[in-house]
Amino acid sequence: MNDKQRPPENIAIDSDGRILPYTSEQVQAITDRAFNEGVIVAVVIAMPDGSLAVKVIGTPSEALADAFDVVAASYRRALKGH
Repeated sequence: MNDKQRPPENIAIDSDGRILPYTSEQVQAITDRAFNEGVIVAVVIAMPDGSLAVKVIGTPSEALADAFDVVAASYRRALKGH
């Protein structure tokens, strides 16, 4: 992937996988506000060997599983656009 195809460092996408018109700095500010106002229920961790781990904090739920499905599908659509 060359620099022209590379997505910005911080992106926001909608549920259809379209990148929203926010700068990397705006996305970071939105994320910071969410961390300050919300409750973390899951974390994706990049491991030193390149694998990913997901830590669910609190009681697992169908609502969280549904959110993972929507986020993963949207993210895949966004990646295909790049």
